[in-house]
Amino acid sequence: MLLDLIEKRKSGRAFSEKPVTDEALESILEAGRKAPSCGNTQAWDFVVIKDPEVRAQANT
Repeated sequence: MLLDLIEKRKSGRAFSEKPVTDEALESILEAGRKAPSCGNTQAWDFVVIKDPEVRAQANT
């Protein structure tokens, strides 16, 4: 089963211009906060950029 999931995984390279709702964003961030980490260090930060101009600058 795990091998099937690994073999069928996909990487998104095209994204919609449709904005993500605040509710969906909260759900995504909560899933990230609850994701396992080595030694439960949870050594990550999440940055949400909604402004299109700032997002364009971050992509360069």
